[in-house]
Amino acid sequence: MVSAACVDMERVKWVDHSRQVAAKRIAVTKESVYVLDAKQMVEEYSGGMWSKLEVRKVYRVGVASNGNVAAVTTAGKLLMQNDQGVWHKMNHCFQDVAFGSNGEIYALGCKQTKTGYSILRYV
Repeated sequence: MVSAACVDMERVKWVDHSRQVAAKRIAVTKESVYVLDAKQMVEEYSGGMWSKLEVRKVYRVGVASNGNVAAVTTAGKLLMQNDQGVWHKMNHCFQDVAFGSNGEIYALGCKQTKTGYSILRYV
C-alpha cells in the first residue's frame, strides 16, 4: 500500500530534525529516530532531544517497532539491546540487520551464497 504522502510528492512537507551530525544510516520507530553517525556511533532523536547510545564502532543499525535496537559492528558482531537497555553480543559474523513487523530479527550473514549473503532469522 502506498502512503498518501507518496502519491503527490509536491505537497509533502519535510521537517528537518538534524543537527551537526553526519548521519550515514537511519532507522525509525513510532517514538524515535536512530542514526548512525560518521564516528560509527548510534544516536537517538526522541522528544526533541538527541542522545548517544552506549555502543561504538557500528556499521549498520536496525530498530524494532517496540524500540529495541540492534547494531552490526565494524568487526561483524551483532549487538542487540533488550527492553532494559542492556546490550548483548552475538558471536557470529553479520553484514546487516533489520526487524520484521512483529519484532523478529533478520540479518545478513557473512557467508556468501550464489545470489548474495545468507539471510538469517533469530529464533
